[in-house]
Amino acid sequence: MSEVAFYVAGDFPCSIWKHDSLGHLCGYIGVPKLHPWHGLNYDDIPADVHGGLTHTGSEKVLLKPKWIDGHKEYEEIIRDNAFPHDTGGDTWWMGFDCAHLGDLVPGSPSPGDVYRDEDYVRGEIESLVRQAAAAYNGRGDS
Repeated sequence: MSEVAFYVAGDFPCSIWKHDSLGHLCGYIGVPKLHPWHGLNYDDIPADVHGGLTHTGSEKVLLKPKWIDGHKEYEEIIRDNAFPHDTGGDTWWMGFDCAHLGDLVPGSPSPGDVYRDEDYVRGEIESLVRQAAAAYNGRGDS
């Protein structure tokens, strides 16, 4: 994966990555420690974004879901390098990918699929930022 863009929208760091071999894009935003979504797994964050959230983790720790005796638990995987971006803080990142049914994945194309370009990903990130800001300001959970 390679970072395509890093920027700040409102109070939230944002990052766009491109999958090196498949070519699809992924979008991420980071929330600060006091945000109600900080530390939550993506399944527990009430946000609406393209394909649903598919990633959460700190810059150094990834929560990997696994099933044990029919219950979902999370294994912490410590990374050597910050991902998706090193803000130097205790940022909790969440993100989505554009490799779902109907998305054109350049490394594995299907007829009729639509490529989700950087403008599309930025729009989805902006929507996620608005939802995160509303949750942070107590205007609902999304």
